[in-house]
Amino acid sequence: MMAIRMTAEPLDALSKVNVQQLPCTVNFSGKASVAQRFDTHKGKTEDGHSSAYFRGYPLVGAEIDVPSGYKGVIFTSTSDGDHGRILKAKSTFDKMSYYNWSNKPSAVDPQQSVVEWLSVSRAIHLD
Repeated sequence: MMAIRMTAEPLDALSKVNVQQLPCTVNFSGKASVAQRFDTHKGKTEDGHSSAYFRGYPLVGAEIDVPSGYKGVIFTSTSDGDHGRILKAKSTFDKMSYYNWSNKPSAVDPQQSVVEWLSVSRAIHLD
């Protein structure tokens, strides 16, 4: 079984980033000119959702705050040979934007369900 080790500086020392999750899979792991593919000039729809474009295709999204008491962390992953993987904390975030192709964001989206699950988990495990 491969082990996963995590290393981190104090989270307050890490840079804060703007997280935007797109509804696609990218089979590439190098540097990319995101500004050429993703229109970072977000707008608002009539009902208050975010709107953006990816390669000319319209996206509709929402912004989610990381719940109080939690911190969003971005990790990089490297191989540790035959011993497993090393995850290193790279940056943090307090909120994230996520997008759908054509469906308006709703409470049944996985991104919003995770935030709800954190509240339920906290209530269950409090002494």
